[in-house]
Amino acid sequence: MITTQDKLYQALYAKSAKPDVATKEVLRYREALLMGTLLIKEKGFLNTNGIITIQKELEENNAGLRRLPGTALVNDLTNEVIYTPPDNFYTISDLMKNLEEYLNDDHDDVSPLIKLAIQHYQF
Repeated sequence: MITTQDKLYQALYAKSAKPDVATKEVLRYREALLMGTLLIKEKGFLNTNGIITIQKELEENNAGLRRLPGTALVNDLTNEVIYTPPDNFYTISDLMKNLEEYLNDDHDDVSPLIKLAIQHYQF
C-alpha cells in the first residue's frame, strides 16, 4: 500500500478527515509497531503471545496461530504453488517457540543485519 505523509498527518490530527484504505493500513502498522515496542519495554522480551497481540492489532482480528490447513503461496500468473507453510497447530507452536528463543537469545557475535534476516526467515 502507498500513502503520503500529508494523508497520514490528516488521518492522525484532522479527525474529520476519513482516511483511505492505504492510509488506514499504514496507521495499523504504526499502532502494531508501537504496541510491540511497549510490550518489549514492559516485559524485556517478545514471546508468542506478544506476537499474537501485535498480529491482532495489525490485522484487526483474533485469528491467532493458524489452525486450519489450506494456506499456500501461489504464483498469480501460473497458479503454481510456490510454498505451502506448515499448517499443523503443534508444528507452528514449536516453530514459534524456536523463533521466541532466537529473538530473546543474546547473539553478540552476529551482525544485527544477519540476526534480522534470520528472524524474518523464521517468522
